[in-house]
Amino acid sequence: MPGYNGLELISLLLERGIDCNYIILTGYNEFKYAQQAVRLGVSDYILKPIDYTLLLTTLNELKEDILYATSLHRKINDLETEKKELLLEQYYNDLVNCNLSSHGSIYYDKTILSEDAFAPQMPALPLIASHPFTIRKTT
Repeated sequence: MPGYNGLELISLLLERGIDCNYIILTGYNEFKYAQQAVRLGVSDYILKPIDYTLLLTTLNELKEDILYATSLHRKINDLETEKKELLLEQYYNDLVNCNLSSHGSIYYDKTILSEDAFAPQMPALPLIASHPFTIRKTT
């Protein structure tokens, strides 16, 4: 590669925040290159001449790892969304039933009052109180 070797290119991509999985195919059978690759988080280090069965196995394993990680991230996001919805529902129930203590209010503020709470699809805007308050029924 003109200008960069593979390890330098991976290092540059990592510095720029490009999150990828890397497999190095190389003719360098030197420990220092493999060691540097490990430090950079390379998935595998395959020496030339290439054993195509090994390469195919490595690619399939990497594919499975990526699919698993994607599935795991999706499940985590779904659980976080469900948690926020349940917390918001509990917050509204506590608000309506006057069950908010200052400690409980702080907990809700930190957990559910993020930018998501102000999204257009939200049914109501959560109440933020910096001082204790009481709600009285008027006639």
